[in-house]
Amino acid sequence: MAEIVCPKCHYVNTAATGVAMEECPKCGVIYSKVGGSAPLQGSRESQQYSPAAPGATTQAREVRIPLSLLVACTVCLVVGFVAGREQMRYQIATSLASAFSNLSDHRSPAPEARPSATTPPVPALAPPTTPEPQAAPEHPAIAATLISKSFRNQDFSGANYVKAAITFSVEFQNDTEKDIRAFDGVLSFNDLLGNRVLGSKLTISDPIRAGKTIKWDGELNYNEFISEHSKLRGYSIKDLKVVLQPHKILFADGTEQLVQQ
Repeated sequence: MAEIVCPKCHYVNTAATGVAMEECPKCGVIYSKVGGSAPLQGSRESQQYSPAAPGATTQAREVRIPLSLLVACTVCLVVGFVAGREQMRYQIATSLASAFSNLSDHRSPAPEARPSATTPPVPALAPPTTPEPQAAPEHPAIAATLISKSFRNQDFSGANYVKAAITFSVEFQNDTEKDIRAFDGVLSFNDLLGNRVLGSKLTISDPIRAGKTIKWDGELNYNEFISEHSKLRGYSIKDLKVVLQPHKILFADGTEQLVQQ
């Protein structure tokens, strides 16, 4: 016995005997007349029946594709491939151009193009100027006048040693409105053109009443190896004049005056 599937109603006949004129118990069709039945796999009896009708031949169905369609598909593939490569090349070139453009935009500006806020301009330095000499005041606080000048030779004959010196007498006049108790400064010996021959510091402690004068005798130890000493000794009194440059003046009332040099 074998199991036969009806080719018409697909009923599974499990009680099939396998005879030539066997009918389907459900629809009554004869298996051999409708092209046979499809026996179930795994049954030995199913191999005795041919699935096709007697004399029937099975031909393989050939699928034919038109040549024009094949050519069109091939052309489309080639065009798509080339277009895809061109698009890719265009995208790569655009990306590179954009990258270089961003790089050039972010470069540091040239030093001359930088804003002045980050690099403040350096102020130009004015050329050094030589201070002009200040003229002596027309009415100095204390006026000096050279009265006499002489030279004293050294002397070893007496009990005391006497050094060589340039001696002179100067008259100081108080041109202020207050009595002067003391003053100091520099006494300069100048030639007739105002060029200094020699200058010496001095301090006077003799009081001078307002508008009055005093006479002061002084001396300068002479050294023949100092050129200024030799020059001053050689000048006559008529070729010399003295100028007092006071530094500090102490008045009788206790006030002081600093004189700008």
